[in-house]
This record gives sequence, C-alpha cells and structure tokens, in this order.
Amino acid sequence: MAFELDEKSWKLSLGDGQRAPSRCTIAAGDTTAVLTAIANAKARCHLSADAPVYSCYEAGRDGFWLHRWLTTSTRLVL
Repeated sequence: MAFELDEKSWKLSLGDGQRAPSRCTIAAGDTTAVLTAIANAKARCHLSADAPVYSCYEAGRDGFWLHRWLTTSTRLVL
C-alpha cells in the first residue's frame, strides 16, 4: 500500500504485486476509509483478513501520526 497525502485528500494504491493495483481517493484523515480500502484490497487479492500489509508514504505535512496509527490499529508491517 502506498499513500499520497494532500491537505484535502489522500490517494491510496493497494496491490499484491501480481495484479494491477487498485487505487482510491479518500478524504484526508479518514481512517475508517483507510481500513475499508485495506479490507477491500485483501478481498480482491484473495488474501486472508490477517495477512500483513506493507505501507509507505512520505511523512511530510501529516507527520508520523499516520505511521503510529497504522501500526497500532492494523497488522501493518511498515
């Protein structure tokens, strides 16, 4: 999963390395939408709900709160 963070919206790209990644745009800071996008991508890629997720983003204007939230709220490997 990769994030592009903007003031008003975030773009997410999620994939398993075998299929074309799915992309979505959500409101900035909408953590519920992030979890939904992760769940949808896992289902699309036929992965179990507890499969690890690898994430990357540049910690610019949003700082590191997103990293802390992801590692405590989900089974992400960052």
